[in-house]
Amino acid sequence: RIRPELAAHPSFIRRCEVEAQLVARLEHPHIVPLYDFWRDGEGAFLVMRWMRGGSLEQRLRRGSLSTSEATKLLSQVGAALAVAHRRQVVHRDIRPENVLADEAGNWYLSDFGVALLDPPRGGIEKDVADLGEVLLACLGPGDESATAVAERAAAGRYIGVEGLVADWDAATD
Repeated sequence: RIRPELAAHPSFIRRCEVEAQLVARLEHPHIVPLYDFWRDGEGAFLVMRWMRGGSLEQRLRRGSLSTSEATKLLSQVGAALAVAHRRQVVHRDIRPENVLADEAGNWYLSDFGVALLDPPRGGIEKDVADLGEVLLACLGPGDESATAVAERAAAGRYIGVEGLVADWDAATD
């Protein structure tokens, strides 16, 4: 649910339907699908699949991920993000709360909001840097190679998610 004061903002009204339709057409096994959306006097509403495994934020309260778990997350969420970027859609809000899990422990990118590619507000490079921050939040002490790759990503050193995934795979092989 998007609060009424935000849903009534003129820029939101102009963009909402077009961008929601674009996000709804994103198809990837690790993107939480947007099934429906509408706006009325009480706000704007987005209907997505319920993910029973909770969020990465909730998972991290129990401790960091192992390098192999972080690799699985990057593989699944990174592939989803790459598909979005190829469709000229940026996420703009990649953080542990927006990475969700199913009951089997697979990871999904959620809550795209409504975000067309718009370089002045942060584009693909910002999404990759945010994914690097998520990886840093996942890792505990012990894997300096993975941490170094995540730090490079968080510092904005990757143009696309594919380079991050390739370097991660090489560092964690």
